[in-house]
Amino acid sequence: MQVPTEIYDHIVYRVWNVYNEFLYLADDARKYATFEGRARRDLANLRLVNRAFCRSASPWLFRHVNAECTSTLVTPPLERLIQLSKSPYATCVCQIDFGFKESLPSDTSTLYIEALAEWHSFLLVKFTNLRALGFHEPPLSLPQAQKAVYMEIAISILRYVPLPNLSELEVRFSITHDFGRFFPNEINSLQIPIEDILQHLRHLELCVCAYTDSADQRRRQTPVLPEYAALPNGTYAPHLFRMVENAPKLKSLILSSVNILDFDSVTFPSTVCLESLHLGGVSISSDVLLSLINQSAHKMKYIGFWLVKLKSGTWQQVLLQLCKLPRLLDINIDYGGYTLTGSSSHLADRLFPSPECRPDIETMHNLDLIELGNLQWQVNSNRIAMGLQPFPDTDYQHINKPSLEFEG
Repeated sequence: MQVPTEIYDHIVYRVWNVYNEFLYLADDARKYATFEGRARRDLANLRLVNRAFCRSASPWLFRHVNAECTSTLVTPPLERLIQLSKSPYATCVCQIDFGFKESLPSDTSTLYIEALAEWHSFLLVKFTNLRALGFHEPPLSLPQAQKAVYMEIAISILRYVPLPNLSELEVRFSITHDFGRFFPNEINSLQIPIEDILQHLRHLELCVCAYTDSADQRRRQTPVLPEYAALPNGTYAPHLFRMVENAPKLKSLILSSVNILDFDSVTFPSTVCLESLHLGGVSISSDVLLSLINQSAHKMKYIGFWLVKLKSGTWQQVLLQLCKLPRLLDINIDYGGYTLTGSSSHLADRLFPSPECRPDIETMHNLDLIELGNLQWQVNSNRIAMGLQPFPDTDYQHINKPSLEFEG
């Protein structure tokens, strides 16, 4: 008796989903990523069982290809990508990530960059269903000249390679000044304006990975390269923000910086309605933050804040409003607090906690943490109403604090 194709498909999906079904929603916004290596291993094994499993498992196995430079693979990642582009499985590929998995010998990085420069324009057009691209940050150990070439390749791909189905983009560059490369003073008829790409995106991740000064470094001081110190992240932050301002269809946004950037000047398109928001390394007024969140109030499922400092208002006020989001299913706050200047600076905790401590909010205002507990309770209530597992107390450590009166 022949087993129906649907049975094979269902088994394969369960194998993939058992590792990629998230309790946490931070990664749920990315539709094509496979995050767990065990899923790849099991899918690869299923393909070897018979032709039916091979046919069902291949789209899941090849939908996300990590082409980052690494020393752990016998076959170089770009060589594997070239082989895949010539195979029938090229149509299965939906996401490709480029970059560097670890600090590597100079000759290994050089060969990777040279191969990427040679092949990228011919290679990516073979993946006709490509919907997501990731350019991960170059390691600090990479010579500056090679970093510049790598960034230019990333920009060239978006500028010259037609990617009509692209809906997700991740760009991790060293400093904010680098993002200015996406906006040349002049553009010719052969180039694709970055605005044309941004206007179709549903997910955008932008990360600034290198310090340009030591002001925002907490305990372990990272050396600041002289060439970065000459181009302060704060000064060139508008290049980064311009990417966001030209993306009117976003459903998911991740924006983070190691240096704290003033986020008040960002103007979001009125059409943006986010389901997922993660901000890291920004200072922002409470009214600006709440305006952004209220714009997406009936869709927001996940909110993450890392090193977000309020310039005005209180976290209590912000969190009280977040309690009213009917679809919020996950909230994660690390190192929140207040700026040392501004109308709320008197609430800033100016003493860093011990290294083993990872505070939610660094604050002198105790009601902030009580309101965080209220929010955690509300999120768990939302999850239960949606048939999802609530977070344990080990994750939501403020959930049992005495409640404030909820003003609905």
